[in-house]
Amino acid sequence: MDNIRYAIKILFQGVSPNEVLLNNIEYDEISRNRFLSLGRAYLPWYSGNELGNMYEYLCNEFEWHNNKMCECIITNEKLKFNVFDALILFADSVLVEHNGAPLCSYENLLRWRDMCVALDEDLFITSFLAYKDAIKGIGRHDFFWPPVIGHNNKSLNRLLEKGVAENHFHLKGSAPLFHLSWISLMNNVCNPAFKRTFDKYEEMRLHMKVAYDYCFSYTSLYTLWIQAAVIRLILFSFIVNDAYILEDKKGQLYDWLKDPAELEIHISDIQSIINDLRDEYAKKALDYSLCKNYLLSNPNEGVNEIISGERWLMYSLFYKVYSTGLHYEEANLLYAYILMKETIRSEMIQVNNHVGFDNFLEYQNRKDAFIDNTPFEDVYLRMAVRDTILNQHIVKLEARIAPKNRYSDLKKAIRRYDEIISGSSKFKKKYFFVVHFIKEKDGELERKEFFSELICRHNMKREQVKKQAHVLLEFRRGEKKLGKRIRGIDASSEEIVCRPEVFAQAFRFLKNEPVVYRDVLTGTEKKLQDLCVTYHVGEDFLDIVDGMRAIDEAVSFLNMHCGDRLGHALALGVDVQEWYASKEGCILISQQDYLDNLVWLYAKIRKFCLEDCEDTIRYIEKRYDEYFRIVYLNNIPAGRMDIIADKANGYYEDIKLEHTYWSSQCGFSINTYYDSWKLRGDDPFLYEEGFFKIKDRGRSEWDEYGINKVFPENYRIRYNPEAAFLYHTYHFNPSVKEEGSRKKEIKIHPCIIKAAKKVQKRMQWFIAQKGLEIETNPSSNALIGTFKRYDKHPIVNWYNDGLTTDFQDIADVPQIRVSINTDDQGVFATYIENEYAFLALALEKLRDESGKPQYSRTMIYNWIDKIREMGLGQSFEHINRS
Repeated sequence: MDNIRYAIKILFQGVSPNEVLLNNIEYDEISRNRFLSLGRAYLPWYSGNELGNMYEYLCNEFEWHNNKMCECIITNEKLKFNVFDALILFADSVLVEHNGAPLCSYENLLRWRDMCVALDEDLFITSFLAYKDAIKGIGRHDFFWPPVIGHNNKSLNRLLEKGVAENHFHLKGSAPLFHLSWISLMNNVCNPAFKRTFDKYEEMRLHMKVAYDYCFSYTSLYTLWIQAAVIRLILFSFIVNDAYILEDKKGQLYDWLKDPAELEIHISDIQSIINDLRDEYAKKALDYSLCKNYLLSNPNEGVNEIISGERWLMYSLFYKVYSTGLHYEEANLLYAYILMKETIRSEMIQVNNHVGFDNFLEYQNRKDAFIDNTPFEDVYLRMAVRDTILNQHIVKLEARIAPKNRYSDLKKAIRRYDEIISGSSKFKKKYFFVVHFIKEKDGELERKEFFSELICRHNMKREQVKKQAHVLLEFRRGEKKLGKRIRGIDASSEEIVCRPEVFAQAFRFLKNEPVVYRDVLTGTEKKLQDLCVTYHVGEDFLDIVDGMRAIDEAVSFLNMHCGDRLGHALALGVDVQEWYASKEGCILISQQDYLDNLVWLYAKIRKFCLEDCEDTIRYIEKRYDEYFRIVYLNNIPAGRMDIIADKANGYYEDIKLEHTYWSSQCGFSINTYYDSWKLRGDDPFLYEEGFFKIKDRGRSEWDEYGINKVFPENYRIRYNPEAAFLYHTYHFNPSVKEEGSRKKEIKIHPCIIKAAKKVQKRMQWFIAQKGLEIETNPSSNALIGTFKRYDKHPIVNWYNDGLTTDFQDIADVPQIRVSINTDDQGVFATYIENEYAFLALALEKLRDESGKPQYSRTMIYNWIDKIREMGLGQSFEHINRS
């Protein structure tokens, strides 16, 4: 089946739509030479002979399948390579119907997932259903299946019917974003904001086609959009017999389609036709293809209604294709339409094979570009939460939302979300909100202000976070009822450029400041539930040691404790050897981060008393001397410590603190540097003058959390002159910041890899013993991380209780509490129940060295059920409240 999948991908992702419009490529006769050209461009691991064999094999498979299924429908007299046959050949092998609804056969779920990342799953479903119905000579009226279909494994489905919790779910990234975006695009071709967006995407395409031969022609995304909208109108006329509005216009539409310049000139005319169709066929709908009563009302609580029109359109066209009711020109237009649709989809759904969070962020930032400020905005929010819950067995959902800079904006947002999503207090019980602060690149980094003695690292972001934290606290204190809707805090987005230290004071402030109000009925004081804490960390990193250090920083600086959660935390579980191998043993990283990582790893080797790491200790000590000199010593002015010592001694004498600073024979050892790192959870401005200076007057609630009173355990480190001075220098020395920001290519020594593996294992036990929990997001992790297979996900390295009976295997794993979630289900085209199934099936397929299944199905399901229960228990809804 791999060959069929490869063929479908190149036929529906690789072909230029313009070549189909020009009839250079025909839907029903892909020539051998054309296939070889496509294969050489997209399947370079195949030789020419192998591609030729693949072509002949596929032709035979198509003919055999069609003859087997129904000779009366497919009437090709000679052997032809038909692209629509290719869809059926795959879909018929993986899809089934249950009670009239499409499902994937469980054993083929991972193959289905692979194809639905690359191409819209409705492409396969509508063609499959149309083919089946055409054979039977029946029609279909139900197009309300979920945006992501499930599978037919009854045992696993019954297990999940007991209820699951979705604990990592970004509201704005979780609607069926492409479904809605496409309908929005097809119904509004005159929106100037859409054109500007496509022009912007054109500057940075995320998924490029390859020029596979001399005939290849390139078309802009903007032109593809308008062409697709015109073709959709023409296709609509083929299946709506009384579409008289289109009869007089069809000739013009064909003429405009041939010339992009004509499209631009007549854009308002095209919009006028769309508006007329909507008025005639779908007066109360947002999409003119919702032209039948049975498309407008789903008796099952009204879910998935808005996307039924496009499905009906595609199904009806495929029905004609498979019952020989669509002429050659019409079928070729359908092929071109699909190619245009998939090209635009590939710029919105993460389909490329690039790793890293920055690639995901490019997709994530496009999630609502064609939704915001349109009538689809409310539908988007409702489908993200309400339809997601109703389509599955979700009993608790944490919708993550961005903070606001003003009290009124936060109040307005929460009210609006609830009104749109639920409309009833009963449904509100199933979901609530977690506010996630946004990590961003240092705003001053590219300007001279960054290299200033007056500006600390991430100064602008710290001020913004402070403002937003105060707004959140004031909102919870001022809005007793709405305040309960927010249960937790988080920080997400680009972690490489924004470390946990930036959010440390805000997190300590928000989770510890009490929210007390007087109950109007009883007259007694009541305390609102303390905010729970989760934090995105260890998901994306330039060095696996850096990712583990970030996790340690989040735990230490944010004062995370039992019941708090880590989002992703991949650095804590991925195979260290494989990760470095994926980078060919080389990393590109700033000198400051490399120095910090060396010191952190050194300290952990010492703290955990790791054996057989003497060579790593010696190696790090040498590298420390080298990089500390480059970044720090060479940039500290002579006599600087003497000046600071004089100020410090005067200050401590004034406040009558028996403490003496000294400046002669300063020793900046690696241990002292590590002590200075421990202070990074403190407010940098407590060290602005080069020593620890407590604000003694006008202290606010916020100021009370400027000092991390939990970490380090030795409070007096702050009075260590060298440690305090290094922390001051880290933030306020312009030359140190400039030199530290320089990037270096580092060849990772094998002794570092060896030590990193050992530290990773001990860090796992550290997290388990603290009672911290990990939110896993399998599809998100596989698409963003360096591993691409579900059986490579580190979840089994954290928790395997019930998965095996081998006592030693269980004893070797720390049994960290974990949950399974989706992250941004719209961007990754997934659902939480499928995430459970992907992991289960991947483990079922795993084989040991002798070729036997590594895990039994029963034990896998027991393990899955335990994780399901842990997910319910981890929900911030389940925290005891006074």
